[in-house]
Amino acid sequence: PVGKLSLYTACAGIDPACCLPVQLDVGTNNVALRNQPTYMGLRRERERGPSYDQLVQEFIQAAKDQYGPSVLIQFEDFGNKNA
Repeated sequence: PVGKLSLYTACAGIDPACCLPVQLDVGTNNVALRNQPTYMGLRRERERGPSYDQLVQEFIQAAKDQYGPSVLIQFEDFGNKNA
């Protein structure tokens, strides 16, 4: 996420202090990755369905509550099933 913030600053003049990179860790279906000792994510299968949707909705609502209704949230690298 930090690379994208650099583009926002360089190309759009957005103050980097006004950006907050966030990563939602919902697990992975890559068993080999999940079993690596250096893997820092949730060690479980990727969350899907209603519980996944609820997590994303809760994040959006929390961001609006904290930063106001005009907060800009950009989702990156969402697969077709998650977008």
